[in-house]
Amino acid sequence: MAIRLDYEGGKSCVDKMAKSIEELSETAQTIDATMMTKLGEFCEGGYYDKILETYQAEYQKFLKQDVPQMVTKLNDYMSNCMETLKKVDEELAGR
Repeated sequence: MAIRLDYEGGKSCVDKMAKSIEELSETAQTIDATMMTKLGEFCEGGYYDKILETYQAEYQKFLKQDVPQMVTKLNDYMSNCMETLKKVDEELAGR
């Protein structure tokens, strides 16, 4: 049982983490789009083929599937944190 809660401070902290989570998702999308569309503008041939092959084999799934799944889980967690903050705040306020 909590004995003290700074709701606004906790909410601010959760909001900041939620914003960072969203930025993580956007960053993963940007990295993938850049690799798939822009890198070929600067190199070609066997070197480019190897870079693209390695990226697709080792990193693309991480950025396109694993990161979005993790972002969803983190967003769910942040929502649960906010619900818990509200509940505890109400309990401490005697509501």
